[in-house]
Amino acid sequence: MAEQREEISFPEIVEQPVMWGYYRDLHQADRYKAIVDSNTGKVFSIVSRDYRLIRHEEAVEQIERAISKTPELGEYRFKTEFYNHGGRMRRTYIFPEILVEIEREDEVNLELHLSNNYDVTCPFIVILGAFRFVCENGLVIGKEFFQLRKRHVYQRTDER
Repeated sequence: MAEQREEISFPEIVEQPVMWGYYRDLHQADRYKAIVDSNTGKVFSIVSRDYRLIRHEEAVEQIERAISKTPELGEYRFKTEFYNHGGRMRRTYIFPEILVEIEREDEVNLELHLSNNYDVTCPFIVILGAFRFVCENGLVIGKEFFQLRKRHVYQRTDER
């Protein structure tokens, strides 16, 4: 169960057709679609029709459902960060009741990192581990227990 609740305004994401051409000679690009925030009109990306949209709020719900099924994790705190006007999201869950020794006499809390995006900069990522951030260039020491990286495309068996 979470110790905190934060009000988050996720982008209202829709998939829209992509058009090309000029003025009266417009055509639909059948193999592509646009990922758009319907509230702002911001186009995050133009992707193939095989792109599988994973909404930020759906990813959060799935992670929190999994956490709730694992009571030994105990209470947690979380922090949510958005980049590119909501096109990228990173959410970090910290489990203060679980300490992991990453080096001798160096313990840190267990963390779960969730990353999702609409701007096709990276795959959907979930990492569970205990990490010590060493410097600002991204060097990290710690222990990783689980990692999932999933591209946003459907697995197809038919040839189109």
